[in-house]
Amino acid sequence: MRYAFLVGYVGEGFHGLVRQPGLRTIEGELLRVLMNLGYIESEKSARSIFSSRTDKGVSALQNVWAVSLNREPVLGQINAELENIWLYGLAEVPERFNPHRHVMKKWYRYVFPCRFERKDIERMRKAAELMVGEHDFKSFSIPEGKNTVRTVDDIAIFNLDMTVMDVFARGFLRQQVRRMAYALFMVGEGAWGIGEVRRRLDVYDPVPPMPAEGLVLVRTYTDVCFHVDDEQLRNMLSEWEERRVSAKVRAEVLGTHRWFSFIP
Repeated sequence: MRYAFLVGYVGEGFHGLVRQPGLRTIEGELLRVLMNLGYIESEKSARSIFSSRTDKGVSALQNVWAVSLNREPVLGQINAELENIWLYGLAEVPERFNPHRHVMKKWYRYVFPCRFERKDIERMRKAAELMVGEHDFKSFSIPEGKNTVRTVDDIAIFNLDMTVMDVFARGFLRQQVRRMAYALFMVGEGAWGIGEVRRRLDVYDPVPPMPAEGLVLVRTYTDVCFHVDDEQLRNMLSEWEERRVSAKVRAEVLGTHRWFSFIP
């Protein structure tokens, strides 16, 4: 049987999402626990696939994960064996289900390490408008030999306790959001003019990435109807709340937790 999960995690302490021999990763920990509990016989048989591949240090409030199991999972049992990873939504899906292909939209938030003034945010918004729509984001990514043209649906920049950037698109290139955030940070700081962002969209001139710890995958939109376990969801949000003082970045994302009330 194949299942899709809603999964959240704190990226710090992991060497990224995808399993790597000898390293602690999100996927590696999930598969280890499933094997220990007898849900899978091997990593290969599980056919593990995520909707979004996040880098080392990046956190998620909602990623979608598909895996094949030999019996119906009990979320509380699995979560009891995990640390800084939470499964809180479940749906049985067809055997061929691939969450990476079923994504309709992704919502990422980047939390900047400061709180910009209104005039600075206005400049950042004007620069962000240049990135909305279809563009070649080669300067704002690690190309890896792939087609670097992507379509960004919307970008919002505003202040909570710190300045945040919300970005929406069906798909992103590796480090794209973090490099877009760097460009807008430089505009906010006054180090770059808006024309510099336009230039790097027109010609290849690599933009450095902002630190991964500032990035959170807030939501992955799919057409899957998940059953949300309220207790497991509360446990995850409670853990994130307890980190407010030591992890200001993740605390900012809690301001958007209301969307959980209308997960389909």
